[in-house]
Amino acid sequence: MKFLKKYISLMLFIFVFVSTNISLSFALDLTQDAKTYRDLGLQAQSSGDANLAMTYYQKAIELDPYFTTAYNDLGVIYEAKGMYDRAESVYMKAIEIDPACLSAYSNMASIYERKGEYEQAAYYLKLRIKLGNPADPWTYKAQERLYKIAEVCPSVKQELVEQESLALTADLIKQKQVEAVQEKTHQKNTLMHAKALYYKGDYVPAFNELVKVMEVDPYNQEAQDLLRATQKKLLM
Repeated sequence: MKFLKKYISLMLFIFVFVSTNISLSFALDLTQDAKTYRDLGLQAQSSGDANLAMTYYQKAIELDPYFTTAYNDLGVIYEAKGMYDRAESVYMKAIEIDPACLSAYSNMASIYERKGEYEQAAYYLKLRIKLGNPADPWTYKAQERLYKIAEVCPSVKQELVEQESLALTADLIKQKQVEAVQEKTHQKNTLMHAKALYYKGDYVPAFNELVKVMEVDPYNQEAQDLLRATQKKLLM
């Protein structure tokens, strides 16, 4: 009985192991086949055969329903054919599968530009810019497109102006903070210099340094005390 149980357990393990590996192998084969069809689609597209390219891209998606790039490629074909609703649908599917699919955002913006829906176009361009690397030339192109839309769409222009004003204000605040830290460091160094001069007996230059500190920070107690002490030395 024990031997039978062990035998059954072993056979179940072998069955599960073999089935899992077969499934993985089959999935990998489908993914590879999907890439092959996508490559064929690119070749057909580059040779000007949009219908054949569309067929290949559809086949790639059929084999791999999570093939983001194939959805985006298919959208380009749909858009070129004027099938904007279909293009929008597959671009959105690409974004749904991979929110970092940057080209899909640009392509969505392109559709809305064609339709004259500039606020929606600006929305997707801003997402493309936000998610993209600032050093990427395509991010720069998205920014150029956004500014061109702003030229014909007052609401987009107003939003950009407000955003740039906020950015400028933030930069000014940051600059003021940096300047404040620098000024504080400078005052601290000036006070330390004044102390060194005082203890060396150079009371006149010490006095002059302390006056500089007091002009900027009249409530500096340490500077006030040292200034009084310096004045006494000068009057002796």
